[in-house]
Amino acid sequence: MDKETILIVDDEESIRTSLSILLKTEGYHYRLAGDLDSAINILNNELIDLVLLDLNLGNSNGIDILKHIQGKMEAIIITAFGSVGTAVEAMKQGAFDYLTKPVNNDELVIVIKKAIEQQKLKNEITLLRNEFKEKYYYKNIVAKSQSMREVLSIINRVAKTDVTMLIEGESGTGKELVAKALHNESNRQNGPFIALNCGAIQDSLLESELFGHVKGSFTGAAFSRKGLFEEATGGTLFLDEIDTTPLSTQVKLLRVLQENKIKRVGSNEFKKIDVRIISASNKNLKELAEKNNFREDLYYRLKVVRILIPPLRERKEDIVPLCEHFLKMYNAKLGKHVSAISPEAYSLILNHQWMGNVRELEHSIESSLVMCPGEKLRIVDLPSEVAKRQQHILLQGSKEKLSMEDMEKLYILQVLSETEGNQKKAAKILNIGRNTLWRKMNKYKLEIPTDWKEEN
Repeated sequence: MDKETILIVDDEESIRTSLSILLKTEGYHYRLAGDLDSAINILNNELIDLVLLDLNLGNSNGIDILKHIQGKMEAIIITAFGSVGTAVEAMKQGAFDYLTKPVNNDELVIVIKKAIEQQKLKNEITLLRNEFKEKYYYKNIVAKSQSMREVLSIINRVAKTDVTMLIEGESGTGKELVAKALHNESNRQNGPFIALNCGAIQDSLLESELFGHVKGSFTGAAFSRKGLFEEATGGTLFLDEIDTTPLSTQVKLLRVLQENKIKRVGSNEFKKIDVRIISASNKNLKELAEKNNFREDLYYRLKVVRILIPPLRERKEDIVPLCEHFLKMYNAKLGKHVSAISPEAYSLILNHQWMGNVRELEHSIESSLVMCPGEKLRIVDLPSEVAKRQQHILLQGSKEKLSMEDMEKLYILQVLSETEGNQKKAAKILNIGRNTLWRKMNKYKLEIPTDWKEEN
């Protein structure tokens, strides 16, 4: 792989020459500039990874170059004017490090490597943030149904505010996805998004996880540590399964929401925090509060704005676009080329109850793609719980007008599903002979899962 390109900016030709020899020896590419204008021209027109910069450029000041490249790449200052004031000014303008002439070559090479590694890390962070923003952009959430369009409307209206949000919905409906979209559309989008499943943490450790602790505050606290409220400073803290938090912790959460201050476990010092709180629950918090299983005052502080995500079985308009989304995603991930789902498979998918909601649908599509040998996903490729146990759309009063052949085809498929592929039993229910059933199955090209029985 090619080495990085480093721009040397110095008004002394001898310095430029000696530095270029060093960089060439180390395998780097280099460009040379003896004045401000030449340096700016190279920076504007060429791909540069790092700048070695003399602050004194005759009638110009190298600080102007630092201002020009700020945030785009790292710069190492090399100058004979090693005053503290100059160094401080250079570091304020974003210089990575500051070396004085004559430069120790070994030291310079070490600093160059560190600067390049830091720039790579910054680039990776920027890339991850951009991917996060693209993936969790609220308009990318699949929302064909009216109920989900209302969810997107709420996100659009409240994301820029700092109000606390409560997201309710069954497991797998996409509560964290909505929380990430809220963060991504907020003024805190460049800050951290930190998620905690409160139900996954032991009650005795939850307060330390949230608020941090000081050394020696409890057995095993060998050192002090920040909690997630501090880690999420400037960003968003997402508290999932908030309903599982013990009442003692709920009291402290209420105080945090009221005062914007936290106190580490074992400390008497309060710390100011700057965090937006989004919480979620797969239970109805209002009902829990009415039964004294959740603090009512905390409930009302958490739900300044409430979003209810309906279960997938109540928004079936979203199932087909979700399937298309997951097909595209897992085709790319698994290296598959499944371009469609057969009508028979779609019929079962549309009428599955999806108690695990979108998460269950996603995993089912992923599993089906793994099993699918061709370009069309069939019933035989579906997970058995989807293929075997669901009533067919024909028996649920489809609004679609079907031909007699389509109705016969769907009804035969339904009966085969109920008999787990036992053709003898199916033929008896249909009041036709085995051979007649076999001919009709061939006529309609009906495919059944391999784990269904064909005989008694």
